[in-house]
Amino acid sequence: MSSDNDFDSSSTSSSSSSSSSSSSDDGGVKSIYRGVAIAAIIYERQRQKKRPRPDGSIKSRRYIPRDRIGAGQILMRDYFADDCHDPVNFQQRRDAFQKLGLSSLQKVTAALRMLAYGMAADQCDEYLKIGESTVMKSLKKICNAVIEIFGSEYLRTPTEEDIQHILAENAARGFPGMVGSLDCMHWKWKNCPTGWHDSHVNGKIGAPTLILEAVATHNLWIWHCFFGMAGTNNDLNVLNNSHLFNRIVSGEAPTCNFVVNGHPYTMGYYLSDGIYPKWAILIQTISHPVNAKQKLFAEAQEAVRKDVERAFGVLQARFAIVKGSVRLWHREECGLIMKTCIILHNMIVESEEDPEEWTPPEGETYEPVVFNRDVNLLRRNRISRIKAMTSEVTHSQLKLDLIEHLWNHHGDEQL
Repeated sequence: MSSDNDFDSSSTSSSSSSSSSSSSDDGGVKSIYRGVAIAAIIYERQRQKKRPRPDGSIKSRRYIPRDRIGAGQILMRDYFADDCHDPVNFQQRRDAFQKLGLSSLQKVTAALRMLAYGMAADQCDEYLKIGESTVMKSLKKICNAVIEIFGSEYLRTPTEEDIQHILAENAARGFPGMVGSLDCMHWKWKNCPTGWHDSHVNGKIGAPTLILEAVATHNLWIWHCFFGMAGTNNDLNVLNNSHLFNRIVSGEAPTCNFVVNGHPYTMGYYLSDGIYPKWAILIQTISHPVNAKQKLFAEAQEAVRKDVERAFGVLQARFAIVKGSVRLWHREECGLIMKTCIILHNMIVESEEDPEEWTPPEGETYEPVVFNRDVNLLRRNRISRIKAMTSEVTHSQLKLDLIEHLWNHHGDEQL
C-alpha cells in the first residue's frame, strides 16, 4: 500500500510539474509573439513615415480642411453675377472622394489678388480657402493664358494708324517725329539664386534686381517690353541686347517722313536720358543750357520724356507685385508676371481713353505719315539703315532743328 501511495504521489507530483512547465512555456511563446508583433507594428509605422512622396519630399503632407464650397459662394455673392461660367483651363473638378474642388473664379481671383496687391500665396487661404501650391499653379496658368490670348493685341508694336496718331500728338506737344520715350526700371528679386547674387545686385538699390526696358507714349500705353537682364547692367547694356530696333534695321517697321525747321527726316526718334548714345534715333536733353533756346528745349524734353516714368509709376500703383520684391525662383516666371501686368495695364489704358478721335489743337498742322512697303529694298539696305540710325551728325542736326522749332512755336511763353 505504501508503494502504491508512493507511486500515486510521485505521479501526481510529476504531472503537476509537467503542467506548470508547459504553461510557463506557453506564456513565454505568447510574450515572444506579442513582442514580435509590436516590433513589426513600430517598424511599419516608421517605414510609412519615411516613405517618400511622389514629388520626392520626405516630409508627409498634412491635410488642412477647407470650406471651399462656402468660400466660392461668398466670392460669387461679393463680386460676380450668377451666370458666370468656368474657363476651360480652370474647370471645377471633384477629387477622389467626389468632393467638389475650387471653382475657376476662386483660382482666378487668387491670382489677380497676388498681381494687384502683391500678397503672398498663402495669404489667399483666409478668404478664398485655397492652398499655396494651388495659388502658384493658378498664377502661372493665368499669366500664360493672358499672354497667349491678349499679347498680340496689347503687347505689340505700333501699327500704321497708331504711328500716325502718336506722331500727330507729339507734334502738337512740340516734338514732331517723336514716337515715344525710352527708359529702364529695376524690379527687386528677393529669391535670386545665391550663385547669381553678385551678378544681379544693383549698386544703387543694394539688392538683386531684374531690368525692364520699355517705351511709352503720352497716354501711358507701353509699346515695347524687354525684360530679364541682370541688375548689374546699365541702360546702355540693356539697349545693346534689346530687340527695340530690330524691325527698323530689317526694314519691317513703317518709315515716317516729317519736317522740322525746314529739314526733312525719314526716321522717327525716341526721347531718352543722358546715358544713351547720341544716335539719330535717340534725343537727349541738354545738361547745361547756356541760352534761353536751349533752356526751353531742356525743359520741354525732360517734361515729355517723363511719359515713360509716369507709365512705370502707374504700372507699380496698379500692380503692387511689380512695386515690391518678386518672390519667385525662376527668371522666366518673373518675365511672365511682368508681361501679364503690362498687358493688363494697356487694357486699362484702352478702356479709359476717350472714344472720340483725337484732333490736333487749333492752328497746329502736321504732315501725314508716308509708309514705305518695299521690304526687299529695305532689307538690302540693312547696313545703310544702321548707319543712318546711329548717325551722330543727324543727331546733332535734328537736335538743333528741334531747338529752333520749339523756340519758334513756344518761345513767346518764355518771354
